[in-house]
Amino acid sequence: MRWRLYSGIGAIFVLGSVAGGMIGINAERERLRKFEREGPALLMDGLAKRLEDELKLDPVQSRRVKEIYAATRPQLLQMERERRHRLRQMLDATQPQILEILTPPQQERYQQLQQKLQLRLRLREPGKAHEPPPTMLPPAAPPT
Repeated sequence: MRWRLYSGIGAIFVLGSVAGGMIGINAERERLRKFEREGPALLMDGLAKRLEDELKLDPVQSRRVKEIYAATRPQLLQMERERRHRLRQMLDATQPQILEILTPPQQERYQQLQQKLQLRLRLREPGKAHEPPPTMLPPAAPPT
């Protein structure tokens, strides 16, 4: 009879741990998605808040720090756009090389995976969900 009690208590702890872990993982994923969406704005807001707390800024100082970060925000956004553009160029340059080594069925599956990835990425960017997908891959070359 005792073993049932202990087993039941153990099962409750195990299930609670699993549920807590899943909640934590989902919360972290959402935090990362929010950072991807808001990027520099979220980072700068966090920095301003941290300075306010750590340095015990008065309201005037806090407002000025936020203004300074707000003035820098457009430059950070431009840098982020440039970084993403360079990354896209690098990835686009690798695709013909990858296609070269794949069989025709693999090439077809690879293109499907790339289209799926593009859709996911486009859905993350505000205002881009209704744009037509860019052509990421050249048409598969016929086998020689």
